[in-house]
Amino acid sequence: MNYHLKWHPNVVVAAVVCKNQNGVDKFLLVRENTKDGIRINQPAGHWEAGESLIDAVKRETFEETGYHFFPQFILGFYIIDNSQEQKTFFRIAFGGEVSANPENHQLDQEIIETMWWDLNTINKNQNLHRSKLVKKVIEDFYQNQRLPLSIIYDLRNI
Repeated sequence: MNYHLKWHPNVVVAAVVCKNQNGVDKFLLVRENTKDGIRINQPAGHWEAGESLIDAVKRETFEETGYHFFPQFILGFYIIDNSQEQKTFFRIAFGGEVSANPENHQLDQEIIETMWWDLNTINKNQNLHRSKLVKKVIEDFYQNQRLPLSIIYDLRNI
């Protein structure tokens, strides 16, 4: 095997939020500027030093949408390579709810807008997804895949 001496996977957290509006499931998404152009993604971002994973997903969701996120479960752990950047991303997708309304604050500079899209709209716009994980975590949501938050053992807090 060819091992790299300095391999540092990028840990990313993502929030998957679904609310039912008039009998239609809608998911919280962001439209964002990326180096590949405008893309659609769940609120997501990098885990920062000193944070818990739960604090990271709450912070990222707030920074990108203005909503306060209340994680309730983990949908899964996802590994994806970005060959252009020669990076590996390890994504932890959290499911949960958000506050009733977003706070009025300056969103991250890459964020163009926050949206609530139904599954049909999400599927029609797959060419705009930031990665194939956008659709995968929603599929896992509908598969009722749920892991308890208690599976996270942060030994730094003991």
